[in-house]
Amino acid sequence: MFRSRTMTVPGTLSGISRFLLMEEAFDVDIVYAETINLDPVIRLMSGILVEGVGMDRLNHIKIVTPDPEAIDRFLREVVDLPEGWPLGVLPSASAAVTSPDRNEQGSFTFDSVMAFRGGSGQGGFITGSSESRQFQIVHGDKAHIWAVAIGTRHLERAHERCRERDIPCTEPTVSGWGEGDIRFFFAEVGGIIFEVMRIEPART
Repeated sequence: MFRSRTMTVPGTLSGISRFLLMEEAFDVDIVYAETINLDPVIRLMSGILVEGVGMDRLNHIKIVTPDPEAIDRFLREVVDLPEGWPLGVLPSASAAVTSPDRNEQGSFTFDSVMAFRGGSGQGGFITGSSESRQFQIVHGDKAHIWAVAIGTRHLERAHERCRERDIPCTEPTVSGWGEGDIRFFFAEVGGIIFEVMRIEPART
């Protein structure tokens, strides 16, 4: 995997640097110039793919919520995503936002998340690879996107940060996956469910 190349670009750097920050496979040095001079290894602009990769990949996830600031803080402060940039001016959040994952008593639990997920248990697909990013697609009666999964090496730290910030979350649990295990917990932020997860060797 290519780690570092130099890119010379015209115009202001802000938009291009933001674009490249989303391409985590690359550390790119960017300098200003009046003309474009792309290293032949890197073909990122205008939808040109990287030589040797040749695949489409998940670019970003689009979320609508009454409390964007809560999700932004969670992504930066709990799971250590880098800071991005604001989109316009936000109104003040009027109240805490809950998700449809709550049970009849209004509690956010592992069982309530599973009930919201639904699914018939009749199979589905994992589509994509670690390079393209993956989709988990299971059969169910109702079509919906039920959670956003985020991988971290520091799952226990992320869970502790949720507790410190009074973010509703489940206790970490472990599930077998292929030849290994997945340790994970669910968190409710701005009415959206996030699965924070780490892949581990199988328990012995």
